[in-house]
Amino acid sequence: MQDRVEGHPSVDRLRNRGRRGVQRPDAARTLPRPCHSADSRCEAIRTGGRSARGQASPGCADRREERGTRRQLPAGREQRRQCRPIGVASPPPRPRRQAVHVAAGLAEPDRRVIIVEPKASWPSEFDAISRSLRDALGPLALRIDHIGSTAVPGLPAKDLIDIQVTVAALDRARLAPALARAGFVDQDIGQDHRPPGTTGPDDDWRKLFFQAGSGRPVNVHVRMAGRPNQRYALLFRDYLRAHPESAAAYANLKRALAALGIDRGVYADVKDPACDLIFIAAQAWAVQIGWGVR
Repeated sequence: MQDRVEGHPSVDRLRNRGRRGVQRPDAARTLPRPCHSADSRCEAIRTGGRSARGQASPGCADRREERGTRRQLPAGREQRRQCRPIGVASPPPRPRRQAVHVAAGLAEPDRRVIIVEPKASWPSEFDAISRSLRDALGPLALRIDHIGSTAVPGLPAKDLIDIQVTVAALDRARLAPALARAGFVDQDIGQDHRPPGTTGPDDDWRKLFFQAGSGRPVNVHVRMAGRPNQRYALLFRDYLRAHPESAAAYANLKRALAALGIDRGVYADVKDPACDLIFIAAQAWAVQIGWGVR
């Protein structure tokens, strides 16, 4: 029995396990290791992994010398790799945004926001611009209103006049040439910010947007009569006029955002939700006092 056990192949394998440097009979038939170059690979295949002189091919030798050493990364990538948690991939590049606020068209979103103290000249400047718009548009303009922060007495704002022109239809073919004659350039912005929870089609928040081609900065928002976005601009303005404490809180937010040095797109993205909160209170106030577009 012992002779049978001693001669069993499994026993021999167990005894030989762990022995280092034991020459296997079939060692010469082992597959060649991969090499760096095509010439080295061909030579290794032809000689069974050995060079013509019986030595390992240079490519394979180089690879064995490099085994166990991690490839060195450029300094910047190495630093980022060490700082990033294991298993966390590099974040994707942040897309460039162009947000559009209901009371501020953003044709140039990368310009920094500058908030100035209220100017006594803003109402009279609106009056002069309004007359120019009336002359250019004639019966196309159902009404022309001063909106935005420069329309609220005592409220700090960007030093540009926001104007809403109410029309019966957003007919760009007729409106754009008329406004161009008055010096206003079509900015191809056609949608207002839509507050959360609103219902109805997206057309309810469509508009045309123009800016003064030169001189005093002016934004002209053209909206359809009776649409929610036309009502939003007027109710927002009237609510802040009637509630100085809300206007003061809104002013603090505007100053704080401007102090961050952010561009107009980010400024609007952060400010829009705050405006929506103000508008919720404004809607309740409108019901309470029976406010309407007059």
